[in-house]
Amino acid sequence: MEKVMKKSLLFLSGNAFFTKIAKKYGLQYGASRFVAGETIHHATKVIKSINEKGFKVTIDHLGEFVEDRLEADENADECIVAIKEIASKELDSRVSLKLTSIGLDISEKVALDNMNRIMKVAEEYKVFVTIDMESYSRCHSTIELYKKLKSRYENIGTVIQAIFIDQNQTLWN
Repeated sequence: MEKVMKKSLLFLSGNAFFTKIAKKYGLQYGASRFVAGETIHHATKVIKSINEKGFKVTIDHLGEFVEDRLEADENADECIVAIKEIASKELDSRVSLKLTSIGLDISEKVALDNMNRIMKVAEEYKVFVTIDMESYSRCHSTIELYKKLKSRYENIGTVIQAIFIDQNQTLWN
């Protein structure tokens, strides 16, 4: 049963339609246990209480499969709001995001433009930004954009967590 659940969840996480459904209804159906709030303003009190217990927090801007420039720009704006909120509330936190949420699937230029906007504010407010790794097919683009940004900004990092499965491999035995 566990193998079936893992395969199902992996499929759903990589599917644009199901991701949109999860964004719309996820908090109502159990995600609220893991999500501090729909907006940074809602999450601030939870983050502060976690900080008071001695823990640092990563604010993960959720969103993938963005194919519209306006939505990509809006997501970048939300990251900027989160950075300013972290600074103004003196939260021990960083911001994490996926490049597809700010336009990577539109073009690398859109993602880079939005990352530069985000990083200028993050640098000003001294907030660290982490780029989440996504699917294997985006690994090279993510690393290349990260290298460009790292040459300009100190307060940026990335994670490597994507895997490649070819037709001759199985994910779970």
